[in-house]
Amino acid sequence: MDIIEENDSPEKVDNLLAAADELPHGASKIALCEEAVRVADSLNDIRLAYDARQDLVEAAVFGGRSDVMLVAFTWCVAQFDRDPEAFDSYQLLWRFKWVASTLTRFPQIDRPTIENLLLDMERRYRAAGATMQPVWLKRRGAYLDMGDLEAAAEAHQHYMKAQRGDFSDCHACEVDSLVDYYFQLGKNAIGLKKANEIFQGSLACGEVPHRTHAEVLMPLLKAADAASAMHHHRVGYPMIKDNSEFGRSQAIHMAFLALTGNDARALRLLEKHIGPSFDGGDPQREFHFLRFSMLALEAIAERKKKAKLRLPALSPALEGEKEFVLVDLATEFRRLALEHAGRYDERNDNDYHTRLVEETSTWKKYATPMSFTKVGGGDPTGK
Repeated sequence: MDIIEENDSPEKVDNLLAAADELPHGASKIALCEEAVRVADSLNDIRLAYDARQDLVEAAVFGGRSDVMLVAFTWCVAQFDRDPEAFDSYQLLWRFKWVASTLTRFPQIDRPTIENLLLDMERRYRAAGATMQPVWLKRRGAYLDMGDLEAAAEAHQHYMKAQRGDFSDCHACEVDSLVDYYFQLGKNAIGLKKANEIFQGSLACGEVPHRTHAEVLMPLLKAADAASAMHHHRVGYPMIKDNSEFGRSQAIHMAFLALTGNDARALRLLEKHIGPSFDGGDPQREFHFLRFSMLALEAIAERKKKAKLRLPALSPALEGEKEFVLVDLATEFRRLALEHAGRYDERNDNDYHTRLVEETSTWKKYATPMSFTKVGGGDPTGK
């Protein structure tokens, strides 16, 4: 039973949500929305609780807490299905896209559950008369996350043929998703050209080009264009430095700094971002942070034997502030990354994530000294 506190009221819910709306995405915004949900639940006001959870879902998505989002969204779906006329179907269908992008991040969620969610999304979109373009987009992303590149390619073909509609992502997000698709397939030249459409065309939203600047860093190093990559680091990192939702992007920037010889900066980013990235809200973010940390430390260990760092207790070997032998620290990050990879590979019935860890280490061969103060051109094609 929810306990009603003395000042709990519908007005308090409204005030909490209004205050949350004024905050940037992050822990404080999520906390205010969670309190609004608690108050609404204590009042036994289903409609108010539904609306509060809709705000919580959005705050959790863009604040990097996928776990919180899933719980709140599941509650909303159950309430909607009990009384569809009482709630806004558009909001629910829009948020289905966020959930479809999230399930694969949790290795404990099996593939049949993921497939069933995608089928449920398709059923609901068809019932609403919506285009299937967003459905195919989320299918492609889910299959990429699970390392099923053949299924991703099939979904991609359907996606490219489908028409945009009311539930389609913004143009910036759609182009950014193509950047990610081509990079994951190893088609870096095409991925860089699509990224250039974002940078040169001024496509933007709440997440793009924030994450795009990070995604081009390694392909540009591989293309021997460290100067342009440094430009994207200097422009892109300030966009994402204070939001743990971008933990993967933060880790890529950290690894890039290590590969360009900016060791002290790389280690500062490791200390700054490792804690927020391991808040328990997104195992996939943890996996990527581990493998890029491994890469950064392996690169720095070739030039520096030890470093004093403050790290959270991810394992007994990491806890506390002390001087670490960097090669040993890199080995520990590799071990943790492979542990995460094993859980994903077991769920996906392949070795995709394990191979991803091993491939990450090979990127050291593209290391290129580049001063942080040297700004290159803005053309990610390297031309």
